[in-house]
Amino acid sequence: MALTDAAINVDGAHPILGVYDRYQRAELLAVRKESRQAGKALALADKAAEAADGIALPSFGYWYTAGFWGVQRGIVLALLGRKADAITEATQGIAAMPAEHRTAGWLASMLGHVDREMNSGR
Repeated sequence: MALTDAAINVDGAHPILGVYDRYQRAELLAVRKESRQAGKALALADKAAEAADGIALPSFGYWYTAGFWGVQRGIVLALLGRKADAITEATQGIAAMPAEHRTAGWLASMLGHVDREMNSGR
């Protein structure tokens, strides 16, 4: 957790990395079953994603789109035991993604963390 917190506070890093780090923090808290803190961290991640909307993505993070954040949100919600909400968020995330991202291997891996059934047919 300390490394993720440190990454969030790196000066001069591209803002999109801070968004990713905030979602990772929420996921780590959810894994640790710290539900209340995970929920707060998820809300902060969502706010960071909104603030970064429209910022040009770096070449090393072309996939950091609103759709990606929706699937990431689904992972956190699944870990919190909110499976129906997790599936809804991930499904909306997929719909918001550029078409070429929908067949990416990283998406299949992420969806497996939301719900194993979401991978069937991919």
